Amino acid sequence: MAEHTNHRHTQRCRSAADILDSTPGLSYRQLDWWTTRGYIHAIGTNRPGHGIYRCWDTDEAAVIERAARLTGFGVTASRAIQAARDPDNRLGALLEGSTA
Repeated sequence: MAEHTNHRHTQRCRSAADILDSTPGLSYRQLDWWTTRGYIHAIGTNRPGHGIYRCWDTDEAAVIERAARLTGFGVTASRAIQAARDPDNRLGALLEGSTA
């Protein structure tokens, strides 16, 4: 019998609950909207809907956490995610100065 690795149980896969627990101010609705709009990328599927299990790799989870902090400063979601992906972006100064 071939071994099957379920993506839900890998160290590189972070669930919505895990991301929401570690990201103050981020709601499930925001996370879902960012994913269905294609701003962030879940492993396996970006499909909307109830009962769809999604997880994000650790690099994407870091982008989500940085973007959520930027939206807390009033930056739009699309710009926040773009800045969170680019360490040289001038909005990164907001993250360096925050303690969240």
